[in-house]
Amino acid sequence: MRPANVHDGQAGVTFWEQAEHINPLLDDLVLMYADSTFGGHFKEQLETIYDMRVVISKTPIEDQPAVGALVIHKWRWIVERTISWLGNNRRLAKDYERTILSAQSFIWIAHIRRTIRHAFC
Repeated sequence: MRPANVHDGQAGVTFWEQAEHINPLLDDLVLMYADSTFGGHFKEQLETIYDMRVVISKTPIEDQPAVGALVIHKWRWIVERTISWLGNNRRLAKDYERTILSAQSFIWIAHIRRTIRHAFC
C-alpha cells in the first residue's frame, strides 16, 4: 500500500524495484509503453538503471480528432484488451489476493485457460 500523495512516477519506480525481485522475467524486458504521468522520474530511472526504453505515447491514432471525440492512443488497446480478458475470470474480477505472488499466479492461470480454450475451439 502507498499513500495517496505519492506521485505515480515515484510509486512506479518503487513498485518496479520490488517486482524485479519476484519476477526474473523483468530482466529481459527492453521496451515499455507508459502513460504520460510516468514521463519524468519513472522514465529516467528505468532508462538509466535498468537500460530499458520507455515510450510515452502522446500521439493519438487520429491525426486530427474532432472536437469532443474519443481519442485512443496507438498501443492502449493492447492493455485494455488484456485487462478485459483477465476480468472475465471470476477470481480476478475483484482484488481478493493478499500477496503479489498469489495475484501473479492467478493471472498466469487465467492466461493459460484462455490459451487452451482458444486452441481447442
